Amino acid sequence: MKYDASMTEFHGDIVAAVRLMCGKDTDARSNSEGASPDPLRDYLKNQYSNSGRGDDGFMYLCYPSKGMEIKLDREIDNSGDMSITLSWSQVAKFIRDNPSEIFGEEDKPAEPPAPAPAQTETAVVFDYSELDTDTAAKLETLTAEIFNVRKEYIFTMAKKVAYAHDLLANHYGGKFGAWCESIGISRHTGTNMVRVVELFDNSTEIERHNLEQLNANLLYEAARPSAPVELVEAVKNGDITTHKEYIALKKQLEEAEQKVDKLHESNQKMRTENIAALVRADKAEKQLKELESRPVEVAVDVDELNRRVEKVSIELQNQTARQIAAEREDFARKLNSMEDENEELRAELEKAKAKAGKGDDKTKTYLIRMTMDELCELIEAVSEPYLKEILKKAQVLRV
Repeated sequence: MKYDASMTEFHGDIVAAVRLMCGKDTDARSNSEGASPDPLRDYLKNQYSNSGRGDDGFMYLCYPSKGMEIKLDREIDNSGDMSITLSWSQVAKFIRDNPSEIFGEEDKPAEPPAPAPAQTETAVVFDYSELDTDTAAKLETLTAEIFNVRKEYIFTMAKKVAYAHDLLANHYGGKFGAWCESIGISRHTGTNMVRVVELFDNSTEIERHNLEQLNANLLYEAARPSAPVELVEAVKNGDITTHKEYIALKKQLEEAEQKVDKLHESNQKMRTENIAALVRADKAEKQLKELESRPVEVAVDVDELNRRVEKVSIELQNQTARQIAAEREDFARKLNSMEDENEELRAELEKAKAKAGKGDDKTKTYLIRMTMDELCELIEAVSEPYLKEILKKAQVLRV
């Protein structure tokens, strides 16, 4: 249910929740003292995203974008709703309107005297040995009577306060706290008394007898909604008789629960990691099976490789053929050039013969058999230019 200013019956619940959230926050207190509520609103919005649980059974949750939600231990109306939602602006206004209740000393429950010195951790022990026997005996009897009167007073008052709570809660929600203050106790103390009565009502006759022997502090602890069931049963059965013993056992129980939570968290983490590993292994196995089931794709890759090899082979053959063709073409070109030179030599020889026929009859034609290498060596060996020229122009006949 969304909060509005007319919901005064829940004033005490909101005070308790807001005080638990930021009652010790000096920065929140300093931001609440300015002229504008904006600094406090922005501070709360940026600072708080936590949750907490109070001794009165309520729980608060903070949302940076939403505000503050207070979950009570009772229904707000007939709709069954058990939570109140305040925006950060409403929380800031509530704090600024009630600074003493939020940042003041936390309201503490009334501390009625314990039933007997042996059952309280703070009682001062009176030394009866300094008195004479008769006086000491009378004082001890008187002390016991006083404790019994106080015990009866506490239980009687608790029943009356619980009855008043029922009267006001049914039709006048929120007035219980104001009534408690009118009789000199805080709403917190009144609520504790109501719970103590509920604890007695939910106990057997033997358990009620055990509870009647306990001091108020231990009764308040055992009556809390958040009290561990195991410890409450131990208190009812008479196994726990002092507040100090209860607190020590409660601490041990909380530490054991924390160890169990850590062990559970560790096991959950290991389980998550194992599941992730199994998922990865399953995925890898599926991928392997998929590859094994694709022989056609592997054959296609082999064919492609064969095609590439054949292509390279053809390119090499073409390159070799081109090289051989080029060499043949070059050889033919050289051969043609040599034939052209031979033709020129034949023409020169014919001219020489014709010229020799017209000249001196002593000029004769000789046929000399030698290789081309030998002819070249002969030309080089002749020093006479004229003879060298004749040898160069000699007609070469191929045999």
